[in-house]
Amino acid sequence: MAVLRRLLAALMAVLAAEISAAVPGEKEILLRFKSTVVEDPGGRLATWTVDPGSDPCRDFAGVRCGAAGEVEKIVLHAADLAGTLNPALAGLRSLAILSLFGNRFSGRIPPEYGEIVALRKLNLSRNALSGEIPGFLGDLPSLRLLDLSRNFFSGEIPASLFLSCRRIRFVSFAGNNLSGPVPASIGACLKLKGVDFSFNSLSGGFPEQICVPREMGFISLRSNSLSGGVSGKAASCRSLQFLDLGSNSFDGLLPLELLQLRNLTYLDLSFNQFGGEFPGIGSCGDNLAFLDASGNRVWGKIDPAIASCSGLRFLGLEGNLLTGAIPEALFNLTIVQHLNLSVDGNPGLCGPPLKKPCSQTRNLTSSAIIAITATATVLAGVCAVTIVNFRARRSTTRPVEEMLISESSQLPPSILSVVIGKLVLFSKSLASKHDWGAGVKAFLDKGSLIGVGTMGSVFKAGLQAGVVIAVKKLETLGRINSQEEFEQELGRLGNLHHPNLITLHGFYWSPTMQLVLSEFAAMGSLQDHLHNRESPNLSWGRRYEILVGVARGLAYLHHDCKPQVLHLNLKSANILLDEEGVPKVADYGLGKLLPMVGNSGSTEFHQLAGYVAPELASQSMGFNDKCDVYSFGVVCLELVTGRQPVEAVEAAEVVALSEYVKGMVEMGRELECLDRDVDGSVEDEMVQVLKLGLICTSETASRRPSMAEVVQFLESIRPAMLE
Repeated sequence: MAVLRRLLAALMAVLAAEISAAVPGEKEILLRFKSTVVEDPGGRLATWTVDPGSDPCRDFAGVRCGAAGEVEKIVLHAADLAGTLNPALAGLRSLAILSLFGNRFSGRIPPEYGEIVALRKLNLSRNALSGEIPGFLGDLPSLRLLDLSRNFFSGEIPASLFLSCRRIRFVSFAGNNLSGPVPASIGACLKLKGVDFSFNSLSGGFPEQICVPREMGFISLRSNSLSGGVSGKAASCRSLQFLDLGSNSFDGLLPLELLQLRNLTYLDLSFNQFGGEFPGIGSCGDNLAFLDASGNRVWGKIDPAIASCSGLRFLGLEGNLLTGAIPEALFNLTIVQHLNLSVDGNPGLCGPPLKKPCSQTRNLTSSAIIAITATATVLAGVCAVTIVNFRARRSTTRPVEEMLISESSQLPPSILSVVIGKLVLFSKSLASKHDWGAGVKAFLDKGSLIGVGTMGSVFKAGLQAGVVIAVKKLETLGRINSQEEFEQELGRLGNLHHPNLITLHGFYWSPTMQLVLSEFAAMGSLQDHLHNRESPNLSWGRRYEILVGVARGLAYLHHDCKPQVLHLNLKSANILLDEEGVPKVADYGLGKLLPMVGNSGSTEFHQLAGYVAPELASQSMGFNDKCDVYSFGVVCLELVTGRQPVEAVEAAEVVALSEYVKGMVEMGRELECLDRDVDGSVEDEMVQVLKLGLICTSETASRRPSMAEVVQFLESIRPAMLE
């Protein structure tokens, strides 16, 4: 590996030597751009110097040049740069790509940028730019991509922007403060393939001209104030693949004729004012995977022909006024992962799989039953029925069993004190492994307590046929405010499968107690194996295997799950080992259950736990997947050094492991950080992982790698071991 890296470095040096020197004058232009950058906390522009020996094409970070030495690309992503956009860049006549997303540039786009005739891609998203969208950008003859999303632009979208556009393929103004209509001139951009104008305050009707470009495939107008009818206006978008009209004020009939578009895969019509009878469905394209029409005013029976959408994976019709029997054909769609018709939102629905025969006019829902018991008005007869099986949901690919069960098998002194809760199991086989009617309190025996964590206590529970599970009794609900929100958060995790994740078996909710049921890991936690003197020492090979497994589990959550799943509480105590020693990440996706900053005892948790990223520990609670990368970095350092994530130096002083290692590396003493109980023959590998841990624990989130990159790096250290 060392030889390979030296060869790669030598090759890069040769390539760098072959790069032509910059065109005279362009270095000065770049330095003028830097002069209006007032903050550079990550030092991204530190290489942009006036040193006579420096050359932009070779030395300036983010700058790429053509064969003749002319600057063609400036790419400075997520560098946290603050300042204004310098008009001097207009002097770079060959500049084809200017990509500055994820910074803090403010002010207006200089009008001089209309002179960069070679510009093909302009990405200024996720900054703090303001003013009106400049119409002159549409005159750039080579422009293909224009992304100004997530800024503070205001006013109307200028009609002039689209009048002379020749090659523009994609335009995004999402997440600004734009108002007024979508200009009809958008139809003049004949090469346009996609637009995203979501999360603004646009008004007017659906812009029919948006379908004039023959290749238009992506349209997002979500979360605006658009109104009027849609039926008959979007059907001419023959190439349409993605259409999101959610959270507007569109009315008229539900435009389900769009289902006939053969390329359509995603259609969101939710939370509008569509009404009238549920329309007939003539046909449905094979590619449609997502259909959400929830939160409207549609009434009548569901057309059974909706089952002709054979590729459907998500169907949401809750929050309407639908009546009658649910079409049986819907349950033949075996690949559906989410099916929500919600009896609470559509009180007139009846028949299987609901426990509501169509002959009845009214029947209590499970939510109503639980509400009654919670207010101590349950009838005496409910004690005779301690368990009621509910419908098997088809909202996930895993079979789900729901049941109402008494919290305890022992009757209380007063029949009005009976507490009934809702148990949800993600496996039908598990439902048959235990007499759930005996109550869930039987699991919480003090002799079965195996751990206490941030969110509650964990018990080992034995079921029939030797099956063992872990039961976590939650002591905090964090930011969860209702049973519905609790079920939504836990329910989305029941479908996740990965060899390095603890499997979630189900959950329980009652007004007085909440439980999480999961896979039991027989060999305990990584924390115990590292820091418990009675546990046998982990070899470097085992530590390395654990790191790779944890990295793969997190990469699955971050990159393979849609939507992305965050952990936000990763630590060695949440990394468990099964009976074969396979590492499994526990407590993922439960970030909303963590104690909130400012709550009693939570400040100490967020500041001193040692695993928590600075941005997560702050009062703002801003977070993303890079918070998990930070925590993983601490675990890397923990495995390499054998030290705790925080250690007391004196009675009133603690030192974070990342700060200790950083200081030692800066002094050239990294070998002194390595765990003395590990064979010294693997020092090179341990140092590489040590430095990876430091990169992952960078104070600036944007400088941390993704988990996919972490996996790739770890696997490159010992590829033979992982084959």
